[in-house]
Amino acid sequence: ELKKGDWVICPKRYQTTISENELNSYWEEFDEFVPNKVYKNKKIYISSPLNEEDFWWYCGMWLAEGSASPNGLSHRISTTHSELEVSYVEKIKNIIFKYLHRSATFTYRKKSHAIDVTYSSAQMMNFLIKTFGKGAHNKHISEWVKKIPNIYKLALLKGYFEGDGSGYYNKISAISASKQLILDIQDILHSLGIVSCISNKPAI
Repeated sequence: ELKKGDWVICPKRYQTTISENELNSYWEEFDEFVPNKVYKNKKIYISSPLNEEDFWWYCGMWLAEGSASPNGLSHRISTTHSELEVSYVEKIKNIIFKYLHRSATFTYRKKSHAIDVTYSSAQMMNFLIKTFGKGAHNKHISEWVKKIPNIYKLALLKGYFEGDGSGYYNKISAISASKQLILDIQDILHSLGIVSCISNKPAI
C-alpha cells in the first residue's frame, strides 16, 4: 500500500526518435559482403534492413524463440516453433532470404512437435548479440532500439508477443527468463502509451 513519501519506479518514456541515418549506422557497424550465386566472381552488399517492419518483427520473434551460437567460422542463428506455427516458419524464411540473402534450413523434431529454422550470417549474428544479448537469461533490448520509430516498435512487440505471449480476455502477457528483457519490453510499451505491470513467478 502506497503512503506519503513512498517512491514509485516508472519506466522511461523514450519520446525522442532517432534519425534514419543514425538508425542505419547500427547495421553498417557490421558491414558484410556475401557471395552472389549467380555471378560467382562478385559479392552482394547486405544493405540495412532496419527501415523494414517485418525485419523488426523477426527481431521480436528471435528475442522470444531464438538463439545464436558462434563457433569458430560458424555463425548459426535459429528460432524454434511449434509444428502448428507453419505461417511463422514461412514468414521467417522469406525475411531471411529477402534481407540477408540466405536460405534457411528446417528441422522437424517429431518427439517435441517442433520446427527449427536455421541459417548462418556473421553480420546478423553480431547485430543480434550486440543489440539483444545472447542466452535466454541475458537477453535485453539496447537503449537505442527504444528510440526507433513507433511503427518499428510495434512490429518488434508483435513478433515478441507472438513468440512468447499469451492472451486472456482483454489482457496480453509474456514470460521470460530474463528480467532485464521484461523491463526493456515495459519501457517500449510505456513509450507507446501502453500501461503494463511486472510480476515474479518462481521457477518450477
